[in-house]
Amino acid sequence: MFPKPFEDLDKWVETRQPQKLEIFRQFRATVLYHFTSSEEASRKARGALKDFELTQYPDYPDRYFLHNPRDVHKFIRFGDVAIREGLSVIDTGLLLLNQFLEANLDQQKIRWSDKRKHSLKKVLNERGEPETALVPVIDVFFASIAYKLMSEYRNWITHRGSPQVITLNNLFNKPLELTEDETRHVRAFTPTMKDLDTFPPELRERVKNTNRQATLDAIRDALSDRFRDALAVLCYPFCPPVKEVINSERTEGGWKISMVDCQVIEGTLFDPADTFLANNPINLGLEERMVCNERLVVYKLPNYLMSVMGIVFVVWKALQKWERALLGYCDRKWP
Repeated sequence: MFPKPFEDLDKWVETRQPQKLEIFRQFRATVLYHFTSSEEASRKARGALKDFELTQYPDYPDRYFLHNPRDVHKFIRFGDVAIREGLSVIDTGLLLLNQFLEANLDQQKIRWSDKRKHSLKKVLNERGEPETALVPVIDVFFASIAYKLMSEYRNWITHRGSPQVITLNNLFNKPLELTEDETRHVRAFTPTMKDLDTFPPELRERVKNTNRQATLDAIRDALSDRFRDALAVLCYPFCPPVKEVINSERTEGGWKISMVDCQVIEGTLFDPADTFLANNPINLGLEERMVCNERLVVYKLPNYLMSVMGIVFVVWKALQKWERALLGYCDRKWP
């Protein structure tokens, strides 16, 4: 859970300009709605990893079956919502700025770029200080790789295409035997039955059922990595590229230490798009496919979900920076 955006600014308005508090809170409520929707959708996309059916068959002792998820498209549906709502946070954040700074732009047409009509950036630059000091802070986000990836994806998903979930390997509907590591995980989280005889007879069956469910839950957790690695997402280029991907294995002190798909990024998602792309040349896509005359990329499901999660953080961090700049503006405007 992230702190609510513009909370400190709300307190400032309440204390210093209470006559503007009602309208300010109306605009802030709109920002909060979209931010909460983005954050919740991101969380549900991650939660869908555990939404698969697991069964054990008498004919296959110690083997388990993963069934196709009840709704495999939950990943991308919630992912799309997180991305769209994340950009709606930015859009409504501009509306809040327009109202708070009394820029008086048509809020149905407001934009940031000074190369377009109804530009908030142009208005602030024309006014001079202290408004001009806000421009570079807001500029950072709109020039960033994060905004480039988010906005291009939203444009594609809204007007031209749709993502797909792809199965990478034949993991489902066949008997699976737990690996040594998975077995250790299950044992660690499975209740012991050694004291079962101490329970009253009427409780024993209930305890057995509870323990049986706890065991299945532990197995589900143990197999979740395999389930995750069995799926991929085909969509418009969205996952940020990286500088390096490390895969290595070594033994140290009797322990086997593995690094699998460890991603190294130079810079942050707030870096200018051109700079970030130059410093991080490795695309995380498994392959490219032409769909509806568009170049789409197949991403491993973990990379897609991590990028969706990153949206919420980047948007929240951007608003946090805007709020600090606005509080500084307030101190200069109304010392």
